[in-house]
Amino acid sequence: MQRTPPSVLSQAFTSITFIHLSFIGAIFMYFVVGEIMRAQIDDFAGKGFVELDSTMIWTLRGTFVVLAVVNLVLIRTMFGDEAMLRRALAKREDVDDAAVVGVLVTAGILRLAFIEAIAIYGLVLYEMNAERYDLYGFGIVALIALISLRPSRTTWEETLRRMAIEHPGVSSSFS
Repeated sequence: MQRTPPSVLSQAFTSITFIHLSFIGAIFMYFVVGEIMRAQIDDFAGKGFVELDSTMIWTLRGTFVVLAVVNLVLIRTMFGDEAMLRRALAKREDVDDAAVVGVLVTAGILRLAFIEAIAIYGLVLYEMNAERYDLYGFGIVALIALISLRPSRTTWEETLRRMAIEHPGVSSSFS
């Protein structure tokens, strides 16, 4: 049960912040790629790469909307910091800073992946039928989710304080 140096805690927080920004940047790249495809590929606009009838594309769109909603529910429930900490730390006898921060980073990356999937659904639909509202609709929902779940140093410190009460090996803050 060893306390992690404050610099390691700060580095972990800085890392997850940069990863978060990278995921936001990826969504903007999807928008750029979509517009480049529209401008550079002959007959892309109005068709896409796959000839699907209206019923099939709406079925696929509905499926992706349901998956997006499921992803958003999962990131707020199963992959929330508290739920992940409860599950991961329940199995451990000695809990220290590294364990708590490891769970926080893992939970953050899992949430990012589930949110990024929403933007990818939009890109896939856009490639199939060339409708911009698929690309931008799913992408904007993902951006809003990413912005609302941005890493917060205050939240991390509150989590560390709560964990310090339950587990003596955990620091109560970054400093």
